[in-house]
Amino acid sequence: MQKVQHETGKVLNIGVVNRFNKSVNMIKNLIESGELGELYHIYASFRAHRSIPGLGGAFTTKSIAGGGVLIDWGVHYLDIVMYCAGDPRPLTVSGQAYSKLGRDLPNYAYLNMWAGPPNYAGTYDVDDFVTAMIRTEGPGITINGAWAQNIGTPETYIDFLGDKAGIRLQYGGDFTIYGAKDGALLETKPKYSSSDHFENEINGFLECIQTGVKLPSHIDTVIVTSKMIQAIYDSSEQRREIEL
Repeated sequence: MQKVQHETGKVLNIGVVNRFNKSVNMIKNLIESGELGELYHIYASFRAHRSIPGLGGAFTTKSIAGGGVLIDWGVHYLDIVMYCAGDPRPLTVSGQAYSKLGRDLPNYAYLNMWAGPPNYAGTYDVDDFVTAMIRTEGPGITINGAWAQNIGTPETYIDFLGDKAGIRLQYGGDFTIYGAKDGALLETKPKYSSSDHFENEINGFLECIQTGVKLPSHIDTVIVTSKMIQAIYDSSEQRREIEL
């Protein structure tokens, strides 16, 4: 798709809607203005208790979906990480993906299921938990993600760690800044008006068609996240670190 875009000059943007989210863009601006100092590490957690979608169907069939929680949820978290950090070049990837809690389809216990009901005669061969560390030319990145885990506390946030201050972004929500000044610890929760980021994405797409302006969601930028995801799967399968 990227090759054809270059050959034809057609517009090709990817649906990474968080690049049009005001909270995310405010964090990106704070990092770029030096408010966090040196951004040395970013940690992303996208963990749920029992949230496997469409058990036995397309979501859990690797030949259709390509993967599980890493492709479904992880792509958006990694995209926020890369965008806010200025899209640093990834160097090495080490990861492990697990397919555990959904494999015994008839005995998978849950409270609700998006894209259900379950198909107990179907397939379950995708990851329901993933962990990885990525070295980049900028900050280090670690992720932990789970569609399903035997821990009942969900965690859906991203931590941006700087030597002057840090930020915790609640995925899809607001954020808190943590710092220190004059011997005191500071905690700041910005208040701001926001707009629908899906609408912002659509408007940005229309504008780029009209003006030719290259959006931050252009294939040339976003494809790096896809390569990182593939490297995590490769690392897990080959049980070694992958160089990019």
